[in-house]
Amino acid sequence: MNFEFDWVLAPSISIQAAEELQDVFFFNSNQKRYRTKIVKTIDKYGKPKVVVENNQITIRLDSDNLNQQTLFVVDKSNNNLLIGVLLYVKENDTINIIHLALNEAHQEYLNKYGYSVFNLIINQFARMLRNVKDIKFVKFQYNSLVVELEKISELL
Repeated sequence: MNFEFDWVLAPSISIQAAEELQDVFFFNSNQKRYRTKIVKTIDKYGKPKVVVENNQITIRLDSDNLNQQTLFVVDKSNNNLLIGVLLYVKENDTINIIHLALNEAHQEYLNKYGYSVFNLIINQFARMLRNVKDIKFVKFQYNSLVVELEKISELL
């Protein structure tokens, strides 16, 4: 089966997606696998907190790191389904992905058809980053892997 993906990366989502956000980000069963790494990341960058402004939700870390950003991956063709949440920090010429939470049900569904939600999101994120001046590398916090931005698609 061939899918067309109409996914957008957005800095916030509608407040109507609050429950969906909780499921994807805070109650994700994959957190057990990464618990130790998540705790280390929180110690280094701060705890994530949900912020509501103008009927929109975003996630911010409770630290003074001004280079932290959140992107929500939303499927426009599927009633704005929340696909994933990506937290990252810009550190010099490197974007450090400090957390990526995926919609487990959607991930499982697409895996059956040979699609990796992780790869799709990272490739879309890398395309966006190529338009940002001075970004040369992407680091994946949980495994300390650092990849040249231009080589992301070769890796995945």
